[in-house]
Amino acid sequence: MQLGISGPVHYRDYGGEGPLVVLVHGIASSSASWIGFAEELIQQHRVLAIDLPGFGRSPLSGRSPDVESQADLVATFIDRVADESVVLIGSSLGGLIGFLVASRYPDTVHRLIPISPAVPGIRRSHLGARNLFGFIFPTIPGVGTAVMKWGSSNVGVETHVRFALEHVAYDHESIDPNIKKAIVKSTARWMSEPDFAKSYINTMKSLYPFVLQSKLFDAEIADIVAPTHIIGGYKDPVVAHRNLERVMTVRPDWELTLLEKVGHAPHIEEPQWLAEIVLEWLRAPANV
Repeated sequence: MQLGISGPVHYRDYGGEGPLVVLVHGIASSSASWIGFAEELIQQHRVLAIDLPGFGRSPLSGRSPDVESQADLVATFIDRVADESVVLIGSSLGGLIGFLVASRYPDTVHRLIPISPAVPGIRRSHLGARNLFGFIFPTIPGVGTAVMKWGSSNVGVETHVRFALEHVAYDHESIDPNIKKAIVKSTARWMSEPDFAKSYINTMKSLYPFVLQSKLFDAEIADIVAPTHIIGGYKDPVVAHRNLERVMTVRPDWELTLLEKVGHAPHIEEPQWLAEIVLEWLRAPANV
C-alpha cells in the first residue's frame, strides 16, 4: 500500500484487528523484516509496517533520509493512518526514530517499544573490526558510495544479506528461511534504486550526533510521556546491553528486557519470543 507524504511512502498492512501497531525498520532494512513478528502480533492488533524514504519500496524522491526528517515523516504517517495514538515499535534506527516521535509528537504515541535501539555508548572496542567496516567505513567521503555501488554490482544479494545477518544476529543460521527470503527480495529491490547508497550513508551520518553525544539523546528522551519498554539482546554486537542499561538510569520509570542468546535483531532472530513479551506487556495496565 502507499501514501503520498512529500513523495511515495510504501507500507505493508499485515492485517489483524485491535489497537493499531506501527512498525519502523532499521537502517538498510524494510517493512519485510517484520514478517515473522507481525504474523504473531495480528492475533491481537492491527499491524502496519512502513518503508522509510530511501529504503524498501519507498524511493528517496528528493527527501532527506536523516533521522530527524524520518521521525517527522513517521509522525505524519501515523496522523494519516490512525484516528488515535498508536503503539510504536522500532528496531535499531527505528528505535531511535521512535524516541524522537514520542518526544516531539507525544499525541501520536500511546506506548513505545524500541528494539535494540541506536543509543549512546557505542564504542569501537565493542563494535569490532567487521562492524566498523559495515557501519563506519561506508560514510567516509568519496569512499562509501563507490564501495557500496561496487558491492551491489559484484556481490550477489543473497551474499549481501547473509553478510549483514552475520554481523547483527547471534546465530544467523537459525533464522527462519522464509524471513530470509523476504529480506533478500526486499534488499534486491532497494539496491536497484539509484539513491540506495546515498540513503544509507546520509542516514548513518545523521545518527552520529545522537549515539555519540549522550547529553543530546538524554535531553530528547527526558520528556517522553508514553509508557516505554526497551527490548534488546545480551549478544548484540552493535548496541551493547550496557548501553540500554545506561538509558534506564536516565529513565528508571521505563522497562527493559534483555534476551539471552539474541543479537541486534530480535524481531528477525526470535520473532515468536519477542511477540510473546510485547503482547504480554501491551495487555498489562500502562505503568505511568
